[in-house]
Amino acid sequence: MALVRFGDFETDLQTGELFRQGRKIPLEDKPFQLLAILLERPGQLVTREDLRRKIWPPGTYVDFSRCVNIAVTKLRHALSDSSDTPRYVETLPKRGYRLIASVEEKDQAVQLLASGQAADSKRKLRLAILPFVAFCDTPDQAYFTEWLIDEVISQFGSRYAEHIGLIARTSHLRYNTTTKSVGQIGRDLKVDHILTGTARILPDRVQLTAQLTAVSNQAVSWSENYDCSLGDVLMARSELATKITRFVGRKVLSTAVDHLAQNKDAYLEYIKGCYCHAGQTASALWKSIRHFERAIQLDPTYAPAYSGLANARGALGGAVMEAGRPVDFYQQAKEAALRALEITNKLPDCHISLAIVKFFYEWDWVSAERALRRAIELDPTNSLAHQIYTRLLSTLRREDNALEEAKRICALEPLSAQAHFLLGEVWYCAREYEKALNAYNGALELNELHSPALVGAANAYVQLAVYDQAVVHIERAHTLYPERNDILASLGSIYARAGRIAESRKALNKLRAASKEGYVSPFDFGVVAAGLGQKEKALECLHRAYEESSPMLVRLLSEDARFDDLRNDSRYTELLARIRSSKRTLLPQPV
Repeated sequence: MALVRFGDFETDLQTGELFRQGRKIPLEDKPFQLLAILLERPGQLVTREDLRRKIWPPGTYVDFSRCVNIAVTKLRHALSDSSDTPRYVETLPKRGYRLIASVEEKDQAVQLLASGQAADSKRKLRLAILPFVAFCDTPDQAYFTEWLIDEVISQFGSRYAEHIGLIARTSHLRYNTTTKSVGQIGRDLKVDHILTGTARILPDRVQLTAQLTAVSNQAVSWSENYDCSLGDVLMARSELATKITRFVGRKVLSTAVDHLAQNKDAYLEYIKGCYCHAGQTASALWKSIRHFERAIQLDPTYAPAYSGLANARGALGGAVMEAGRPVDFYQQAKEAALRALEITNKLPDCHISLAIVKFFYEWDWVSAERALRRAIELDPTNSLAHQIYTRLLSTLRREDNALEEAKRICALEPLSAQAHFLLGEVWYCAREYEKALNAYNGALELNELHSPALVGAANAYVQLAVYDQAVVHIERAHTLYPERNDILASLGSIYARAGRIAESRKALNKLRAASKEGYVSPFDFGVVAAGLGQKEKALECLHRAYEESSPMLVRLLSEDARFDDLRNDSRYTELLARIRSSKRTLLPQPV
């Protein structure tokens, strides 16, 4: 079950999205995981212990009681629900929670997969585009919507002919003035989806609403509003047609059984892997790898599973998880990413997986940018592709482009804390610390538990010499995520810069203790050493990080201010030159 409906809401368990009558409702990761667990057991008690095991597995150190209360509160807020008179989530005092709304599957393709019914992999999904209703002053203006429909149909034919069948336009012109429901029209035309819309045409602009409806249950699966200048009519028509075509094409294809996997069990393993990956802890990522590997065993030609495997291994070798030496994980990540692209080059996720390796490990900037641009071309709304591209542009000191890309992410996801955090990162690397702080605070307003924004704000306060606030923010981050070595390193660095040397050394000793029990990146030790003014030690750590190909070294190229005291040292500038000019090649290991 990937797409389900309950009450006024629909949720996509694969993408982690919640909708209400076609409008996306922002919901953070932990509250969404809570919702997913409740949806698995509608009408049944889900204990707080069940939630602890599934959302905060062993090895996760948080104030569980407080975190689960926050998650429930945020879920209720997203659902406009009340603990006193609940419509969706009922509290059973001292025991747990229960979803009291009825739950039903939404997507016909997922129903086929879940029930094990055979799917005709050759069948195309069929789409009908009905005439848009035009509100305008003169009949001449109404032609704009007809031209727009023609352009959308033309673009669909060139982009999606392989997977989506469009019925002849003459067969549905008769619905210009019909009073039939979308469901009746869909059954008449024998289509799976219907695109409808309205256009209010003003003297200098057009305000358009487009809506995609699934015929099977008449549920709105996608809706979007557009406001476009009519200064250049041809350009406006083309721009709107391109946006509508790409969004609708992506949504329709996401329901195609043959676009997901030929083996329903492989698909379900993949979904479980995605669910675990969203947990963003080392244990959750290891679980996701097991699910992705089982999906591959069941269907060796299933590209999304290889992409998921690549991303999970890359995350384990990254600066956040530090599950081991980066090279041990990125080698396998690259192999999986290349295999995904061998199977298909039409999925943006496959290009993103390769870009992650090229950017963070191989430092092959040209190949990384090429892969990201291809991913964005395939899916202009892919947030992850835009996020990584923002980081790449900032690393390459293309600040204007990075800023433009960061603002684009904020426009795509205005309620995403990660989007505002990345905007803050771009400003921070540009040494605009006040602007960076505003962006970080914007992220924290959306999600007070967003650790990157807490650390970012702390670093910005250091550069502004507001050390008390820097300490408040970094201590908050460390309290929330005590297992994170990178946050512990930042804590030690900021304590040092605030003049709290004893506490800085205590943090450093904790890092040393952690390194005896598991892997700790030399980069983390370099951060603390730089904060303490130990230049020789900091340089030694950074060179060791270089030998291990630490992905965190890309931060040095974007002028990480924590290492400003090293900038006049020739050994540091030589290290930067080596990173900037590096282009490492990972070859598959012999079997």
